[in-house]
Amino acid sequence: MMDDFRLWFRVPSGNAVSSTGDIFLAAGLIPAMAAGENLEIEPRVRISPKLVTGIMRLQDIYHCWNPVLKKIEIQGAQSISEPINHGVASFFSGGVDGAYTLVRHKEEITHLIYINGLDFEMKEEDFAKAVLRRRRIAGSFNKSLIPVKTNLNSFMAQNKIHSVLRTGACLASVAHVLGFPKAYIASSNTYNELHPVGTHPLTDPLWSNEATELIHDGADVKRIEKTQQIIDHEVIRDNLIVCWEESDENCGICPKCIRTMITLKILGVKSSVFQKDLRLRDVKRLRLNNRDYLSYYHQNLRLAKQKNNRKMEKALKKVLRRNSFLFWIRDIDRQYLRNTLRKFVRFVKHRHVPDKPDRILPRP
Repeated sequence: MMDDFRLWFRVPSGNAVSSTGDIFLAAGLIPAMAAGENLEIEPRVRISPKLVTGIMRLQDIYHCWNPVLKKIEIQGAQSISEPINHGVASFFSGGVDGAYTLVRHKEEITHLIYINGLDFEMKEEDFAKAVLRRRRIAGSFNKSLIPVKTNLNSFMAQNKIHSVLRTGACLASVAHVLGFPKAYIASSNTYNELHPVGTHPLTDPLWSNEATELIHDGADVKRIEKTQQIIDHEVIRDNLIVCWEESDENCGICPKCIRTMITLKILGVKSSVFQKDLRLRDVKRLRLNNRDYLSYYHQNLRLAKQKNNRKMEKALKKVLRRNSFLFWIRDIDRQYLRNTLRKFVRFVKHRHVPDKPDRILPRP
């Protein structure tokens, strides 16, 4: 139990699971910091001295990112943890980053971990379908797939922790459930594009304990380069799931789908997981809700220039100009108008919808 919330994890019976308190220490840290309350682990479960030390540094980082997250004390009986499963694991949702880490470390990785309850909370039949697709990729590389079910997403949402912030903590919690000696977390951004976010080369290793070393992988490689590395593998290309909106399909219209389809289009590669062809007007109309995503479209623009694709180059320039201007307007509104424009637009578009409480992000 985490206060009055029953946090649970379900793992296939063939895999050993840990009883370490590190599972709940990782899951509970950010909600405790948000509440400004000390985190106490019951004495009957032990916590790792190494993880406790790492959490002291994690708190420095999180508090620096967002002062709303208060530094707290950790209380619990400590003992050194030991691995309970053999091999090397890697978290794998079926997207570009995880596929790249798999290909890059295919001689070392033995297990892929796929989680229901991290980004999506799927129904049983939907999760079963999603597992089959990921198992195709795992099987083609002779790796074992471990499907994990959890209500971590609900726990974090109940505590108003935004998905942008909580990802690393959730992955660490699952890693400590399984207790492999090493677990890879695929990077989403390069070292040149770092910003406060839940999984980060600064923070991911600090979630390690004596039993499990957590490794942030792939921050030295751009998304475009990762895509080029993995598309030669047919089973990955035809089972690649990148969508924000669907768990086992690509909607083909969200910004994440579009940016991947742009890369494939420029490279002249077709994938059966994208049901419709990319139209230039879909690119031109693209509206981004996060400034950090601009870098992916700059990467595609450079690729379009490199491949001499003039039409795509023109469309991407239009997207970048318009969205950069909109982000500039948002900055002016926030800094000088106290979000007056944002509130007005939200009122006009959603005046019939009750306000939802803000969730805690890495930065204010």
